[in-house]
Amino acid sequence: MPDQIDLIVVDMDATLLNSDKALSAYTLSVLEKCRDRGLGIVPATARAYKNCVHNGFVAAIKPYGGVYNDGAVVVVGDREIFTKTIAHNTALGVYRLLSSESACRRIILDGPDGYFVNADVSNPVNIGSYGYLPAYHTDCFANFAGGIYELAIELTADLTEAQRLATLLRCNFDDIHFTCVVNDLLLIAPVGVNKFDGVTRLAEHAGVKLENIVVFGDSLNDLEMIQQIPNSVAVGNARDEVKAAARWVCGTNDQGGVARWLETHIL
Repeated sequence: MPDQIDLIVVDMDATLLNSDKALSAYTLSVLEKCRDRGLGIVPATARAYKNCVHNGFVAAIKPYGGVYNDGAVVVVGDREIFTKTIAHNTALGVYRLLSSESACRRIILDGPDGYFVNADVSNPVNIGSYGYLPAYHTDCFANFAGGIYELAIELTADLTEAQRLATLLRCNFDDIHFTCVVNDLLLIAPVGVNKFDGVTRLAEHAGVKLENIVVFGDSLNDLEMIQQIPNSVAVGNARDEVKAAARWVCGTNDQGGVARWLETHIL
């Protein structure tokens, strides 16, 4: 077990959050005990910072900082210490290329000016867990000058089709990076951005060594930080690649696996 932990870095969806996209009372109580011990809580998520604020996660977790949009935004307190965007022309080109693909269900462009989705933003059903404002239809994106932190492409097809689309984009754009390619989702970030680099930036700012961090994750966008940080834990519902790379495996997200591991090994 780790000798000293200063920061707890944890993915949100399917790791800290249960299948209802919620934080259990038990998980919140364990996180509070960790904060009382002087440990910093750091969400590392594909979600935007504004998304986590809107859904109440920031208020509930009271994080030391956070790694958002898969590392494109790093926050300490409520101050951004790092941001990087995909250039506007690239993001627009990706959207235009994918908008004609039948396998693409929902396309979300998340950036400093708000987020854009190829659906009626007046209908809450279409924007799902994003929910925060400002929200725009993707048709409006051409009129904005700014870049995008991350693109999320929700797919209706299988892994073969996801891989085909990823290959297509790589052949056309050299300034994007895929943080996740699975059967129903592509996550696209700026080159040089991932959760591990985001955690490293935050740790350097905090003066914390990587060996004094514990990380939790479940999916491919967590894999690099699971591989690179010595104290790594995969939840029981994680992908096989993540469990194989992790030092430990805890219970599933619906079992409160992260909280139970912390209570057993850290508190």
